[in-house]
Amino acid sequence: MIPNLTARRMFGAGTVALGCVMAQQAFASNITFSVIAPHEYELPVDYTPFFIAIQYGQQDSAQRAFNGSGSNVAGSKTNTFVGLTKLVYLFKVPALPNLGFAVESITPELSVSHDQAVRDVRGIGDNIFGLLIWYKPLANVTLGVQDYLSGPTASSYLSNHDWTNNVGVFLDAQFSHLSFSGDIGVVTQSTQYGPGIAAVTPGSTVFANARFGLKNETMFEPFVGADWQTAGASYVVNTGLESAPHGEETAVDVGVQAKFTPKINLSVFYNHAVQGRNVDATNAGYFKLVVVY
Repeated sequence: MIPNLTARRMFGAGTVALGCVMAQQAFASNITFSVIAPHEYELPVDYTPFFIAIQYGQQDSAQRAFNGSGSNVAGSKTNTFVGLTKLVYLFKVPALPNLGFAVESITPELSVSHDQAVRDVRGIGDNIFGLLIWYKPLANVTLGVQDYLSGPTASSYLSNHDWTNNVGVFLDAQFSHLSFSGDIGVVTQSTQYGPGIAAVTPGSTVFANARFGLKNETMFEPFVGADWQTAGASYVVNTGLESAPHGEETAVDVGVQAKFTPKINLSVFYNHAVQGRNVDATNAGYFKLVVVY
């Protein structure tokens, strides 16, 4: 989201997931798709086209970090807020009645501050566009694929200065008292050509997320989860020197989803890193508000 600490990484929808993918820099934090919540991929296949509006928010203070040997050390102390405003359109293809389809448009709102920074950085980040396709092999199971593409559309201070593609598969299963939503994916990025800095080839990222919810007769569904990712090293194009080392992180989640009506729900949860290398340790609070039209 800012030079050398971008944030294009979050997201899921109340029913459809998206991804904000960070440029893999040393001591960047937050795991890809770490904002998914219970019922994230509980999607219908028998429906008339409709819209979903989603607002995400994430606040992270990077007080601690994991160094190259995995030890817990002082972090970058960068305070980051990421908001994502997403509009989802679910549509049908008459020739494929057993499949569901959705397209998404996501606008990131970014704010990054540091005690020693000359000024805070705030504004709109690179736009993200997504496509999802899914089907239901069983009445209570949803299986699908998703692809998100982002390009350098933001201002110099807020852009990743590259093209990013995030492709993966997702699974949702609903039982009497338990819900499961999860995904696994790969993020690839083109060479980054930022103004006034050497061109860099980022490493690819592999990630996975899982959420387990405890269903009950109240409007509140408590849940736990786990997130993991590993990111390859980045290299300077002209010299071949390593600009950022390989990084990895594992985090756990605890939270609750409140269902106000069948068309409105709010998820609030905490995400905390338990293992990593060459990353700021995630210490973040999240919310996700979903409104179905």
